[in-house]
Amino acid sequence: MFQANRLEGLGAPVHVKRPDLDDIDPTLESCCQREIETNRKGNALMATLSKHDVVAARERQRRNLITPEDCRCCFDPNQDGGEYWALIQLKQQLRKVDEIENDEIEEIKKEDGEEEEDEFDYLLEDSELPEDEFRRAELEWNMLQTEIRRFHGYGSVRQMHPSRVLGVALRAPVCVLHLFDTDSPASASLDLYFERTLAPKTMGTLFLRSDGRSTLLLNPKHFSDIDPHHNLPALIALKNGAIIQQNLQFQGLIDDTGAVIGTAVETWLDRCSVLRATPPVDEDLCRIRPEEQALTDSMAPRFDCGVYGCYKTFPHEHVGLSSRLVSEEEVLGR
Repeated sequence: MFQANRLEGLGAPVHVKRPDLDDIDPTLESCCQREIETNRKGNALMATLSKHDVVAARERQRRNLITPEDCRCCFDPNQDGGEYWALIQLKQQLRKVDEIENDEIEEIKKEDGEEEEDEFDYLLEDSELPEDEFRRAELEWNMLQTEIRRFHGYGSVRQMHPSRVLGVALRAPVCVLHLFDTDSPASASLDLYFERTLAPKTMGTLFLRSDGRSTLLLNPKHFSDIDPHHNLPALIALKNGAIIQQNLQFQGLIDDTGAVIGTAVETWLDRCSVLRATPPVDEDLCRIRPEEQALTDSMAPRFDCGVYGCYKTFPHEHVGLSSRLVSEEEVLGR
């Protein structure tokens, strides 16, 4: 079982304490022993879930208008995000191709008389579900952490505003920066390869992209040797706040059709030593300190129910404070 450490609940795996079952009276009947064991396991699980409650954390973030995808430590929802024209066109083309292939596969299955499996059939298989509630709690916590990492650019590709992208890239331990050309099919092919193949298996690398021409014009001292009119698109590898290597116009990384060669891209980035499979720790992932998160939690708006000393945040009524009698018709719904 995974071990707890000082970062438990801040990005490290959550430790579910095993209940003590040694002091159960062995003279009890088997049914009573099983009931006691079940109750103790349930209490231990509920205590851990209450401590690291994913739903409660999301509810606190919702009340404070803070969501993982809009984390203000590095990502500004008003300036960042989105996709450029070439990438949108490429995804639309691939979506049409996938729809045609799926239709052909369904027609073949119907001709062969094969029964179509329901997309939720796997939920009925016991082998697909974790039998141990402790393992299930660990999986839920790991899913939340993976989602937060993806929103910060680890395991996915983040598009940043040209005025902000370099500040985020220089603070990351390792970063892959794509200065794209909005009309370049090669840029779209590279981002698609990052999103579907390379980024998910290198969770320790920050993948960013930004408009190349605007980024170069807004940061001339960092990219003085790159011509914004002739050297785009470009792929840049950064490590510990310094530019390690840069590839202009994807030299040696694309084929005759203009599509990127995945193995060549991965080899080039591997030689730059910017590909890491281990996800970052919480300190490197999000710059919102625990005390700042506690402050935002305490700033939740209070619902004014009229009772002094009540600090509940949701609309409610206090039982017994109203002197109005409820009629029989209201109770029976007549």
